[in-house]
Amino acid sequence: MIYRTDIDFKPENIEAASKKVYDAIIIGGGTSGLLSALTLIENGKKVALFEAGSFSLLTHLTNTELRFQRELTDSVRSSFQYTQKMPDGNNFGPNFSCLGGRGLFWNGASPRFQPHDFDGWQLSYEEMIPYYEWAEKEFRVSDSYGRTDLAQKAINTINEKLDLKAISAPFAFNDSKEYYGMLPSGISSALGIFFRNTFQKDRKELIDIFCNSFVKKINLSITNNATGVIASINKTQLVEFKANIIIVAGGGIESIKLLKNSNVPDPHYRIGKGIQEHLFYRTFWDGSSFFDSSKKDAATIFIPSESQNSEQIEIHAPGRYLFATDNEQSWEPDNRELYHIMIRSFAATEKSDNNFVAFNTDNIGNSIVHFSHSDKDRSMMQKMKSKVSIIGASLNLSIIEERFASFGGSYHEAGGLDMGNDPKTSVTDKAGRVHTCENIYVLDASVFPIIGATNPHLTLAALSRKQTLNICK
Repeated sequence: MIYRTDIDFKPENIEAASKKVYDAIIIGGGTSGLLSALTLIENGKKVALFEAGSFSLLTHLTNTELRFQRELTDSVRSSFQYTQKMPDGNNFGPNFSCLGGRGLFWNGASPRFQPHDFDGWQLSYEEMIPYYEWAEKEFRVSDSYGRTDLAQKAINTINEKLDLKAISAPFAFNDSKEYYGMLPSGISSALGIFFRNTFQKDRKELIDIFCNSFVKKINLSITNNATGVIASINKTQLVEFKANIIIVAGGGIESIKLLKNSNVPDPHYRIGKGIQEHLFYRTFWDGSSFFDSSKKDAATIFIPSESQNSEQIEIHAPGRYLFATDNEQSWEPDNRELYHIMIRSFAATEKSDNNFVAFNTDNIGNSIVHFSHSDKDRSMMQKMKSKVSIIGASLNLSIIEERFASFGGSYHEAGGLDMGNDPKTSVTDKAGRVHTCENIYVLDASVFPIIGATNPHLTLAALSRKQTLNICK
């Protein structure tokens, strides 16, 4: 059952749910939480999933033709955003609070982590391969828009002039649709995957989804086993729910805060320490000299990182409207915005205990995030700008707009509940299980011991699948 309106939250319904003992309670309805729920249900487990945000039809439609209505999608996006605060009062974020989470608003970029991205992890690239393959199949990942004439022209130019290793970029979309110089609108999401494989396959009796329901704390026994959660149901009443296993997937900052608020034992003071995010540099270029105006063409290109300490680059053409232009719009050479090419670059911030999350209150979005850039970060930012500039020049483009995202603006925060073998330096083990609580698991990016330069979405999906299958065993 999906609890989403006052009718669903009738006292008798809530009382009946509170008397159940679920096999697992999942906290957070984003990509990791939804795919974990799907995996548990496929294995016959009874699940309760709690999402602090709402269940809104509009959030689902942003992955359909309605995403082309930019004013509508921008207003929908902003209505689900909230921010964490930094000590100076500035924002760290934004984050999204709705069933589906950020995965409803991403652009579909789906590269795997490079093998070197797993340096310092307790998992290897080889271990992740079958789960990457599962995620790519479910998200319908394809590199077909990296194999268009336009993409191949750009790839050949970059590789020949700059001796780089540009390749076709993998994106999560259904490429069976006709397109008009733009990628089709069907960007895949974990929410779509979840509904396709549960509610359309008579598995819905195994799950209760509580929207507008914020988990305040995890209940612990005297031996530090989790027994359930206390949740604010429909933002009006506190109710206790019971489960054998607790899976935390609230998103990096929220998961850290929940463990702190639940008084999960932290004898070595590691919870919330060493968070990272991506430096994110985005540029737009006039590409009218690069396009053949007689063709309706698009391109997605990927230049992988060379190490954990280097940058990843993506090229999208047309850049500004890659996923936000009506397919019925005519291809007009004099409409110069259609020819904007986006070149964007990601690189990891330096891992440091000086970047951490401090507990504030148990309400959503009320943590204090201490975060600053190191000298190494600032040096990397200059390197990113220089490399993007060289790539733009190699394609004979002229720059129109450039900016680095503000703190938290990459949407890729990670760490703080780091995975590791040593409880003195980590919070969770290789399976995502909290060292000090044997039946609490963390499945979001807060367990990343280090984040390289690669976009993390596909890895999050694959990791959620892998860890949840292990839980089922």
